Amino acid sequence: MLRVNDEVCQQFYQYFSDGMSPIEAIRFHENKFLLEENFMGLANASINPTHNQIYYLHKCWRDANLGSSINPFDKLKEKVLFYESIGTTVKVHEDHLWAVLLVTPLMKRNHHLFSSKEIIFIDSTSSCESSSSTITILLSATKVGALPLAVMIHASQSIQNYINAFQLLKMNFPQCFGGQDYPEVFMSDDSSAEKGALAAVWPEAKQLLCHFHVAQAEWRWLFRTRCWCKRKNLR
Repeated sequence: MLRVNDEVCQQFYQYFSDGMSPIEAIRFHENKFLLEENFMGLANASINPTHNQIYYLHKCWRDANLGSSINPFDKLKEKVLFYESIGTTVKVHEDHLWAVLLVTPLMKRNHHLFSSKEIIFIDSTSSCESSSSTITILLSATKVGALPLAVMIHASQSIQNYINAFQLLKMNFPQCFGGQDYPEVFMSDDSSAEKGALAAVWPEAKQLLCHFHVAQAEWRWLFRTRCWCKRKNLR
């Protein structure tokens, strides 16, 4: 297998810095050869690396810029001063149930909105990135749409891990809900761990289930094989 040209390595590092994933970088780079009808170059692994080579380059770029997926905190700590210089707050809870709080200047402005006192939507996405971490976001419902209050990245979806993440927000921005200690309502899905952590950290706030998730759960129940409803009655 041919060694990847140094200039091509730098091109791929720039692709990754621009936000491309490995597969996006592969397609973008190959399309450049196709547009030029350079089929010889397309078959040359030194200037058009194989998928394995590109994923290796992405790992090298990731370790250098984002830190190891096993221990990303050293690299994160290096960047905290830079984030603070642009007005972004980054706080970390370090243990096996780690959590990271991220609050940008825009999010800080949203803390003072009247709507942030009312209903706060909370949603989590699991199995993110190679670390399989969870991203949780808090949103305020406004006339212009949903505006973010904070983003939390944490190791798992256990109740204690949610508590660790929520405590970071509560300790660093105690009145982020329109100047109040808690909102009137948290709107979430039916995650028992998430709801239990909300009750532990902000017990005064009411909790409601999101209509979308209620309808989704009902639809899934109706189509379960053990459901007594006959399929012809679902139409």
